[in-house]
Amino acid sequence: MRTKLLLLHSLILSFTHSLIAQTYPIGQITTTLTDASRSNRQIAVEIFYPAATAGNNTPAASGQFPVIAYGHGFSMTFDAYSNFWNEFVPQGYILIFPKTETGPIPFPSHGEFAIDLSFALSYLQLQNANAASPFFGKISSKSAMMGHSMGGGCTFLAGGSNPNVTTVVGFAPAETNPSAVAAAPGITVPALVFVGSQDNVAPAATHSTLMYNAAGSSCKAYVTITDGAHCRFAESNFLCEFGESSVCIGCSFIDRVTHHAITFQLLNPWLRFYLKGECAQWEVFQDLLTTASGITSQQSCNYSLPVADFTASGSTSFCDGGSVSFTASGNYGFEWSTAETTQTITVTQSGDYFMVATDSYDCKDTSSSTTVDVYDHPSPALSSNGDFTLCEGETQVLFLDDEFASYQWSDGSGDSVLSVNETGDYFVEVVDVSGCAGVSDTVHVEVSPLPETPVIELRNDTLFVISGSGNFQWYRNGTLLNGANGNYLVPDADGDYHSEMTDANDCSASSNSIAVNVTALNEITNDIQIYPNPANGKIHVKGTFPAVELFDRYGRKLISCKNNRQEIIEVELSQFPSGTYFLKEKKTGSPFCYKIIKVQ
Repeated sequence: MRTKLLLLHSLILSFTHSLIAQTYPIGQITTTLTDASRSNRQIAVEIFYPAATAGNNTPAASGQFPVIAYGHGFSMTFDAYSNFWNEFVPQGYILIFPKTETGPIPFPSHGEFAIDLSFALSYLQLQNANAASPFFGKISSKSAMMGHSMGGGCTFLAGGSNPNVTTVVGFAPAETNPSAVAAAPGITVPALVFVGSQDNVAPAATHSTLMYNAAGSSCKAYVTITDGAHCRFAESNFLCEFGESSVCIGCSFIDRVTHHAITFQLLNPWLRFYLKGECAQWEVFQDLLTTASGITSQQSCNYSLPVADFTASGSTSFCDGGSVSFTASGNYGFEWSTAETTQTITVTQSGDYFMVATDSYDCKDTSSSTTVDVYDHPSPALSSNGDFTLCEGETQVLFLDDEFASYQWSDGSGDSVLSVNETGDYFVEVVDVSGCAGVSDTVHVEVSPLPETPVIELRNDTLFVISGSGNFQWYRNGTLLNGANGNYLVPDADGDYHSEMTDANDCSASSNSIAVNVTALNEITNDIQIYPNPANGKIHVKGTFPAVELFDRYGRKLISCKNNRQEIIEVELSQFPSGTYFLKEKKTGSPFCYKIIKVQ
């Protein structure tokens, strides 16, 4: 029952593989290689390769293919291993079989056969650059050296000295002369060993186990096929099986088909990983070591698929001008989303950052991404509820149109607004919700002193400003009198009068207030006569005086007339609208005013 289950599993694997990989026809070339370094030693070989069409010497298929150099067992020939080329050539591998040192007579030279294996592998590697070769441009840089029994021992004997070897695989490898066990420490590439639990031809304890333990590989695995035989890694071979039957009387082996199925079940992911760079096959192989039926296994391997990961040196959210460093973990090749290839990068801009880690087998892993947020520094602009020029006693409020998390004004205060009543330069430093700081523009506030308080007096029914200089505005009972902006005013109604003076800094001061009770103004003095009054045209002014001036009710001078030593001056009123006017007579001492009524 177990055999049927293993066979079914193998068929499922084969079917699955056919769905995901191209299969190639098998081509075959029989040729002889010449090793000039060994007195032109002739090495007959059989080469099986992915072809455009099946047959002898047919053109190779398009593509580049890994090379497998395979060493035969004692007294066995290449054709005992058709199971290998039928399994692997359709998947895109080239297999080369040296046909030398078969034995039993003359007894094979293990040393020479090991060199033949190495030479055959190197020969095919060189054909990739040989324009005259049928394998020109067809050979990949990856290769394996494999062998069975004697060939397995010779694989360990030669594998450590050939720089073209990517991995070594032995099937029931047998000790050789010179010693494969002694040579095994030179094997530093990944190594895989298969043995049968009932192998009495080359018992594991004195052959394969010693090679495995001595191998210098940093990654090596040892697979024991339960009830497996020495010879059943190959097809049926009389001499091999005759020898095995003589040393394993009564042994009960699993059948050959199951033996092959178990072997290829584990060998396929191993080769696909190391020779084809199919990184996912590493986990397949690891899983099979512990779950596959019909085997026991051990492994000494410090390899694992790359895990792309990186750490940040600090916060990934910061203000413009800051940075964060990302440092990748592990001993890999690195390529960041920024196209940088160093282990550590420094980031100063917003974005999503990730990294691809690549190991020596070109296996890759992509990290998760980390988002970096870079915030702009705020640029607050100061506003106010008025001008930045104040008068003493006034207060200006400075504020910002936007809200921030904190404020630090130039005077040390921390409120969102600042009330200002002193001359100075003012600014505010703010911090927004992202923690970024910014400084506002600086504004200059100028506080001007108030002007001198003006003083007014009432003289002969006229209000005069007797101290203070600037622009004046008169008020009655606190109400502005439009147009009354001279330095004196003739009241025309009862009330409390004051004047407000504004200086060049636009600062104002209010005068004292005077209560006025308006009575009929003197119209005639003992030396002045005015007639007619009211009038609608000319009025006559008779008296001794140097000049007269006509004013409106707000103290604005309209005309001026000199006497020129005449007794009568005519003043023309027709150009003015109806209303009340005042005639001012200039004499030594205080002036006198006369009320004039203009009628239509």
